[in-house]
Amino acid sequence: MGLVSTPELLERVDTELTLPRADGRAGGASGLQSRWWRSLRSVLDTSVLDTHVRQGGLTLLDQAFVSGTNFLTTVILGRVCLRHELGLYAMGFSLLLMLMGVSRALVWMPYITHAPHRAGRRLDRYTGSVTVHMAVFCLLTALGLAVAAALTGLSASGAELSGLLGVLAVAAALMLSREYVRRVYLARLDVFRALVFDVGLAGLQLAGLGLLVLGGLLSARGVYGVIALACGLGAAGWLLVMRHRLRIRRRQVWVDWRRNWKSARWMFPAALITVAGGNVYPWILALFHGAVSVGALTAAQGVIFFANPLLLGVCNFFGPFAAHTYARGGAHRLSRAVWRSTLGLLAVMGLFCAVVSVWGGELVQLIYGPRYAGQGEVVRALAYLQLAQAAGIPVSFGLLALHRADYELKTAGIQLAVTFTLGLWCVERFGAAGVGYAGLVGCLAAVVVQWFAFRRIVHHAPGNPAQGEQVA
Repeated sequence: MGLVSTPELLERVDTELTLPRADGRAGGASGLQSRWWRSLRSVLDTSVLDTHVRQGGLTLLDQAFVSGTNFLTTVILGRVCLRHELGLYAMGFSLLLMLMGVSRALVWMPYITHAPHRAGRRLDRYTGSVTVHMAVFCLLTALGLAVAAALTGLSASGAELSGLLGVLAVAAALMLSREYVRRVYLARLDVFRALVFDVGLAGLQLAGLGLLVLGGLLSARGVYGVIALACGLGAAGWLLVMRHRLRIRRRQVWVDWRRNWKSARWMFPAALITVAGGNVYPWILALFHGAVSVGALTAAQGVIFFANPLLLGVCNFFGPFAAHTYARGGAHRLSRAVWRSTLGLLAVMGLFCAVVSVWGGELVQLIYGPRYAGQGEVVRALAYLQLAQAAGIPVSFGLLALHRADYELKTAGIQLAVTFTLGLWCVERFGAAGVGYAGLVGCLAAVVVQWFAFRRIVHHAPGNPAQGEQVA
């Protein structure tokens, strides 16, 4: 049975709920029971539940391959090379996460929001425009990192960092291109193609790492070189396949950019603040305690990141789902979806965090080797942080679905303030564990603000979701 879009599914269910009785009578209790039974059968027979489960399951599986490949990369690098190389790799990856946060605000989230409202040639033209936007962003990223590499290389002590930034100038642009392809597939709910795409690139990346290990050439820069090659091949293949469906019109590129900017004007500064406040921690840690401490943090995060396929999969699925739910059912249906998703996510993540809090230190040593012993406190601090982050995922997407992206900026400001006040003290005092403690305080403050805002907006929301468009 083919997959259908969420709005169509919800419309089927709503239609079933309002069907009159065949004999024309008003119904009463028996009629109500009959309608509810027909609605339940409709959900089952038309694969509403099955579709959501399949799409959600495939999304989680896709994210498992992406996160699993990143995790195996850190394990291979940590076991074969010195902790210093793992620290360099982590510093580069934190920079990549910063760039992804910016591209998410400028390109990916506007596309996810607007693409479901287009079809056929309109969608092809819109996708072509956004692809141009992404290409420009990748080009600027490469130029910026190349300039940073050249400036860093002017100092004798910065030769190593300059070499890393030089490789990242190419690797980051290609990795962002690969991530854009994923987002296009996920925005269209074409999860199966996203899965096939990511499985293929995971195989290329791991094969390349194996060749580096066999040749004795494994290093942080070598890893990024392999990743760049795999992502470049994947992006080129996608462009080849999609060349007849990407309709690029010069005027339309600018029109679509201006439309997207209306959605991104809040998220862009929020993304800049978020990446500065969150992904800057490895650099602060390196400033106070050196790259070796960053390697220890990365190893501890490797255990915590076992839950990444779940959390990132929920993000990939719940973002479009929340937007469709609000469009079809209004704020109150969205509120129920956010509450249920939060409770379910906290139940699963609470169990996971309890396990890693007890045995996390042993897991780090088991996975990365005896050089990384004694990281139990770091794992516990990061586990608490991840639990708080899980509590904020559904409500964050709920606010975006309600067209209140301004709260992204407000909560990002709270976390930034914590990073450069309490965060500096925590990292200097507690080292890698301080990253988890400071992040936990900032995240909890942001989640509390989001939930109060969400409940207030839902309470005052009009019954017609179309009126909610005016809120932003």
